[in-house]
Parts: sequence; C-alpha cells; structure tokens
Amino acid sequence: MELGFVEIILLTSLINSVFFLGLIYLNPKRNSQVNHALAMFIFLSSVNFASWIILPYWVENFEWICLDRFPVVFFLGPYIYLFSNALFGSNPKSINKHKIFIAGYLDVLITVLVWVYIYFFSISDKYDILYDVLTLLVYESLAVIYTGYFVYKAIKIFLKESTNISSLRHVFIVIVVIYFLWVGSFLADLAVYPSQLPDTAFYPLWILMVYLNFYLAYHFILNPIKSVSIIAADKKPISPKTLDLACSLKELMQTGKLFRKSDLSLAILAAELKTSPTSLTHVLKEHFKRSYYDFINEHRILDIIDRFEKGEDKKFTIKTIAEEAGFNSKTTFIKAFKKETGMLPKEYISSLQLKGSSSKV
Repeated sequence: MELGFVEIILLTSLINSVFFLGLIYLNPKRNSQVNHALAMFIFLSSVNFASWIILPYWVENFEWICLDRFPVVFFLGPYIYLFSNALFGSNPKSINKHKIFIAGYLDVLITVLVWVYIYFFSISDKYDILYDVLTLLVYESLAVIYTGYFVYKAIKIFLKESTNISSLRHVFIVIVVIYFLWVGSFLADLAVYPSQLPDTAFYPLWILMVYLNFYLAYHFILNPIKSVSIIAADKKPISPKTLDLACSLKELMQTGKLFRKSDLSLAILAAELKTSPTSLTHVLKEHFKRSYYDFINEHRILDIIDRFEKGEDKKFTIKTIAEEAGFNSKTTFIKAFKKETGMLPKEYISSLQLKGSSSKV
C-alpha cells in the first residue's frame, strides 16, 4: 500500500480523531454533550475522508469486503444537530438520539448484510456492486439530503440563539462550511455522471476539510481556554425579562444619551429603567458581558469618536469633548479611550487625518 502526501494527511487526520474521541471519553472534565458531539463529528468525517485510501486496499486484499464508503455519512447530520442543540437549544436532553440515528443504523445494517451476501453466497457479484455508479450516486444523494435536513434544523436553532459569545458562533459556522464542501464534492461528481472524477480532483477539498477538522479539535477541544465545553458551560440562558431590560437599556443609551451625565451612577440608571441595581448588574453581565463602568465608558468613547470623525476636535478641545460625553476626569478619559481603541486620543485623531489625506490622493 503506497501512500502519497495526501493519503498520509487523511490517515493522520483519522488517527488524531480517534485520539480526540478517546480524550473525551476518558476525561470526565471534557466528557460533555457538546464536546462529545463535536468529537464524533470530527471522527466520522475523518473516517469518511480516509475511506478513499483505506477501502481500495481492503477491497483488493479481502474478498469479502464490498464497500465503497464506510457507513458513517448518515450520522454526520444528526451530530451537527446535536452539537447545535447542545450549544444553543433550550432543552438539549429532549432529543431522542435513537430516532435521529435510525438512518445511520439502517446504513450499517445494510452494509453488514451485503458483506454477508458476498462472503457466503456470491463473491463474483462484488465488483458489480462496487462499480455501480448509479447506486453510489443515489446513496450519496440520500445522505446529502438527510444530513441537509439536520443542518437546516441546526441552523434554525443557531439563528435563534441569543449569546454574544463569538467563539460559539464561529465553531458552528466552520462545521456547516464542512458540510457544504461535502455537498460541493458530490455535485461535482454528479456533473460528470455516468463517469466519475478521479480522486486527485478532490485532493484540495480533502486537505481543506482535514485542516478545518484539526482547527475544530485543537482550538475547541484541546485548548483549555477556548474549549467549547467550557464556554458553553458558562453560557446561561437569557430570560425574556432580561432581554426586555437589555433592549430598554440599549434604547436609553442610543436615544436618551444618558451616559453624557457625569454624575450618572448604577443606582440612577436603574431608577431610570424602573429596576433594581442588582437586576441591572445582572443584565450587563449576562447580556452585554460588561461591568457597569465599562458599559458606560464604551458609549462615551463611541460618542467621542463620532465627534472626532465629524472634525469637531478642530472646533473644541479634546478635554471639552470628553467632558460633554460624561467624563469628569482627563485621566479616566484617556485610560478608557486607550482601553476601547488601543490608541491615545491624539493618535486616533492623527490616524483619521492620515486616512482622510490618503483618500484624497
């Protein structure tokens, strides 16, 4: 069995996916539903890639093996759905796993029956089954449609989620991209029917899929800081009451410009919203992921930046603009501005002037 560069990459991906899966099962701290679904998706998609390398060798050396692909594709969609539901769903435990895996179980059963038939009754039919392109396309069409149904359900859950944590959205989008890359490879094969594209035509696609799988594994399973299971565990559902209060607060900042009051305090802001300081602190923490002072200073800085972009720094001093935005201390203003923008006020103004002069060229 000669292995080229791409073949080694695919087999390495498979070996690593087994390692990731073992890590989830053997480590109680990592064995969460969301990590399990992610690790299983990585493992099954890696098995699907590697089947292009492993199965031709098996078919050639074992008479009873009659298999073009490992029976894993009907499990991919349900695991995408489980992953999305574990992250964003309101009741992840309500899913009947045996029900959504029924197509996968049937695929495995049919595969075993074909093996038994070939082994005990008709070895001669092996290659007729293997090279039946129409059957292969029908099989993959059903797999794409079945997986697509669960991807659709997963996206619906994803679009309804209210978390502000970008990492959770990011990892889900990567998984959906892998699905659409698979659909693209299927459509390419379908376009040249009844012949088939050579394996080499899919090499760039396989390498990209392997890279995305490694990215998912190392960034969201092994990384102790970015781990999806840790982020998801910290993510608490946001109640309708909290969302209403968050919307009222946002509107008050945008239209009322209440942040411009230099004597504004948590108690005064809570009174404006007809809520308690404790409830307001909870909303700031759970919905905006900010402390009270960071939230108010963020709006003050955005207000100041807006005035800078309008060129008002030429009419007024920076200190005056900062005071009108609600800052009563120059030191506090400069510190807050640097925290939000990464630059000092004068550096920011210079960058605006530089951008303006370059646009005129």
